[in-house]
Amino acid sequence: MGATRWADRSSIHLTAPGWQALGVIHHRMYHRGLNLSTGEQDLILDMIAGIDWRRSNRKWVDDANFGLWLPTKESSEPQVVIQGAGRSNAQSIIDYVRHITRLDSRLTPPQKAA
Repeated sequence: MGATRWADRSSIHLTAPGWQALGVIHHRMYHRGLNLSTGEQDLILDMIAGIDWRRSNRKWVDDANFGLWLPTKESSEPQVVIQGAGRSNAQSIIDYVRHITRLDSRLTPPQKAA
């Protein structure tokens, strides 16, 4: 995603739920038996890199149901403010990334134990 995006400490992907979401997406892509071709993997990774991970991206609130859209102490401009530290924050990001990359259509639901 380029050195500048990894240096931007205010980006969602560098928050705890962002790291958790990226880890889960990686695990699903490479360890869930999706059998993605190298081309498909590259396409999905390009889609993930193409996401606007900045807190100023209102889609995090509107489309991903992640955080609140509020002005901050540092700026009067509204941005995503993360509330709480629960699993639901990471799940919101996971669901959004799965939707954007269309991974949700490739995943099979886990089998229930008998």
